[in-house]
Amino acid sequence: MNIEILELFSRYGIDAAILSAVAAAIAFSLDRFVFEKLNLSDRAKRLAKLTPYALGIVFYAIYGAACKSDLSCFFECFAEIVKEGLAIGTLAFMLRLLLERFLSGKQAKLTDSEAVAALLDGYISGEDRQTAAGLLCEAAENGESGSFKDILLKYAAEGVTEAELEALAQLIVSYFNIV
Repeated sequence: MNIEILELFSRYGIDAAILSAVAAAIAFSLDRFVFEKLNLSDRAKRLAKLTPYALGIVFYAIYGAACKSDLSCFFECFAEIVKEGLAIGTLAFMLRLLLERFLSGKQAKLTDSEAVAALLDGYISGEDRQTAAGLLCEAAENGESGSFKDILLKYAAEGVTEAELEALAQLIVSYFNIV
């Protein structure tokens, strides 16, 4: 399944497009100019891949507070902020992938399997990453998101904790809820 980014932005609105674009640009810049230059451990590299999601949550929290002109909404609407922030983060993650593809001269189309494989980078290595991505996409199509963690556990790289895989499974669920 090809991901139509413009369709996603039309569904989520111009505010989501702007927040996602800013988060993607910052995440891409951090990747290119900061994280690559640092000698990061494997765990830190895995966490760095989640930068678009963290930025999405932070930006949506700021946006929500600015729109309502009230900081108390941050505490009252925390679940909504996290949910919408993950949506912004997922869109930012996809934009960052498209930007990387564009800059490397690859075709600018992105499939679910390619996006999920990029999420798995650092958590699952080598050819297993493509296999696991395919199985996760298949499970999502069949409505079996409960099996995500089992698939991730089966193919996990050495040193990846079960807690990391649980969080990754939730991000993948979030991804498929958005696309």
